[in-house]
Amino acid sequence: TYTEPDVLAAIETAVQATTKAHGWQHLGVIGQYLHQSFADFTPMKLGYKKLLDLIAAHPERFAVKWSAPARKGAPHVWVRLAAGSGREESHRGQPE
Repeated sequence: TYTEPDVLAAIETAVQATTKAHGWQHLGVIGQYLHQSFADFTPMKLGYKKLLDLIAAHPERFAVKWSAPARKGAPHVWVRLAAGSGREESHRGQPE
């Protein structure tokens, strides 16, 4: 089983593993990482309807940006470590 602090630490690890120039990680990649780390992961076990709700509940740790899709479809959601969190890389800017 896992706790919210365990999941938040795993999200930070997933974000820090990004190869994007400005430190943004795609929400889908974070979800995949969590399922690899915690086989039975679901944000509902922590009281959140969606993974994005869990991340958005911690603005002191994470910044969230939306970008328009390249084609018709849903917008992309990007996450990076929040400025001033003490965990962020020196990346600045928008998602690529």
